[in-house]
Amino acid sequence: MNLSNGKEGEDYRRNEHMEKPTIKIEGTEFIFDIDSILLIEKGNLYNEIDFRYMLDQGTHYGMIYSPANRNYPFIRNAANIDELFSDITEPAKAPDRPVYVEIPRIGAIDPQGLSSRYGCTLEDIAFKSDFEIMVDQDVFRNRITGAPVTIEFPGKTFIVDAARNMLLPQDGMGEPIELGKFHYDYYYEDREVYHLFYNILEARVEDPLRDGTRGQTVGRLILEVPPLYDLDPIGYNMSQGRDPRYCLIYHEPKMCYVPNAVRWSTYGINILNSIKCKNMEEKERTMGRELPIVKIEGTEFLLDVDKVQLREKENPGNIISFFEMDDEGQAYRFEYNRKSRNLPEPWDHSADITTVRLLQLVELDPEGMCLKYGLSAEDIKGKTDFELMVDQKALQERLQGRLTTVDIVGHTFYVDIPMDRLRPKDDFLSKGISFSEIDHYYSEEERVYAIPYNPERHEFQELDYDNLTEFPKELIVVEFPNERVLDPVGWNRKHLDSLLEGLKETPVYSHFIAKIVEWKETGLQETIDHNRKRLGMDGHGEKIQKNSRQRKGRGI
Repeated sequence: MNLSNGKEGEDYRRNEHMEKPTIKIEGTEFIFDIDSILLIEKGNLYNEIDFRYMLDQGTHYGMIYSPANRNYPFIRNAANIDELFSDITEPAKAPDRPVYVEIPRIGAIDPQGLSSRYGCTLEDIAFKSDFEIMVDQDVFRNRITGAPVTIEFPGKTFIVDAARNMLLPQDGMGEPIELGKFHYDYYYEDREVYHLFYNILEARVEDPLRDGTRGQTVGRLILEVPPLYDLDPIGYNMSQGRDPRYCLIYHEPKMCYVPNAVRWSTYGINILNSIKCKNMEEKERTMGRELPIVKIEGTEFLLDVDKVQLREKENPGNIISFFEMDDEGQAYRFEYNRKSRNLPEPWDHSADITTVRLLQLVELDPEGMCLKYGLSAEDIKGKTDFELMVDQKALQERLQGRLTTVDIVGHTFYVDIPMDRLRPKDDFLSKGISFSEIDHYYSEEERVYAIPYNPERHEFQELDYDNLTEFPKELIVVEFPNERVLDPVGWNRKHLDSLLEGLKETPVYSHFIAKIVEWKETGLQETIDHNRKRLGMDGHGEKIQKNSRQRKGRGI
């Protein structure tokens, strides 16, 4: 995505929507796009309204509309980035008075587009609702009456359990597949799919990044699996207490899925030569391929796009990170000390310094970037590193004002950096979780907070350490990343001059799920044992080894 509002980009988007139908909402004209099922403001093509938060009344949709935002009240809209965030720090110039508006059904807005995309007749559109046309009604009826959604892996069928993010063996034999374990290493945010390394003989998913078997192909396939709320949106809606129809027009629900197999060549693995690769430990390899060489002032460096670094060939401990360089858009620039063969230290007055410029990684090692991000050479053609390494959809949504969310034990929180807190959705009685109040529960080493949390009140609750004689029954421990990881754009706005600073190193994500930590893993048992002994209480229980995490304050 090009963040500028340049004429060329505007003209392209404008031409793309020229012949599409339009409607007016409170005097503002919107284009309807049947392909993305969006209303797009004609005068600001970056302002989009989707239908997922509207109430489907069958004959029309109802929504709460903000005339000031020209969108939902919770989505901020502005002509530029500075204006976008000004309402956070400055008082509103005029009060925003959201109004209820009715939007015509899609069949009325664009009957030709609906007919073309879903293969229905104009007579169907006259007598059926949008939902009846856009969603397979047999699938909907079967699912809401209890029939499970399944996915066919080679030789074994699994039941989709979207509520618990698991795949359960239909025959009851073997272990379930917990997708949460594979999210960080095997989920592609930009394509919204998992790449699962599936052992056909043992009917289980393996972790080659941990067990060192990345190049192994015998008895194994790479399967491409969407997130389970995409596989079973109806079941997921019901598990969350929502209307089963919620968002279904943005999905294509089915009762049975067959995942696509990913080519081994995507990861640079040659099936015929994979066994031979075991005897090539002496060569630097990433995903089964030799690393390219970059020469700087006569010194050879290995270019490792997987770790985004240069590593001196003859001295692997000498590393230059691309995150320490200035990204000029088409090239990287940095100061280089010929003596240390690295960036100069500020106190080294004897340094022999020169300025070095390097091409973007997509030009230095296009093959490596394709392998890393699971794309083809055509996919990355003409793209900068920033466009490839940063989730452009998540970034665009964040710049348009959509706040990052965190799921904490089933409740949604908004990451609100200006307010210094995680703000619970639809709970105005809760004070939420203030980052300044949980500072002493932060782990510098792991860059996470692990806090005592009251799930009934949706807020942080401090412990009375001096009188604690057992694990609190009404509280649990939840763990989530720091503010910069949760919302790098909002953090940059508060602390830096550039909103886009460091986004390649700290990616933008739209949603996080907090981890639940067992009390016995917190090291709190030592405090409980000490208090019980001090208070003369018997049976203070088995002492559990203290957790070794380094924290700034008391911690748990």
